[in-house]
Amino acid sequence: MPYLTSQMPDTAQAAPRRTPFQDLHLPLGARMVPFAGFEMPVQYAHGITAEHRSLGERCGLFDFSYMGEFFARGPRAIDFVSHVTTNYVTALTE
Repeated sequence: MPYLTSQMPDTAQAAPRRTPFQDLHLPLGARMVPFAGFEMPVQYAHGITAEHRSLGERCGLFDFSYMGEFFARGPRAIDFVSHVTTNYVTALTE
């Protein structure tokens, strides 16, 4: 089994970091606040009721990229990460 380690984000940074979804949140009217060292959306322009309905009628996406990074090492690391995620690991780039 590969060796797995994790690294939590540094919350003592001067300026909040941005998640990969930042450019999607802003045009939707998201109110961004600092959270765990990142700028995170807490509410959208159309309000919480519209957001709730949208999730019930369509689908939602939770951006948890701010929660930390995981590193898998070893000869079968790619096989392991491919098994525990829904992504094509070999297609990922840095």
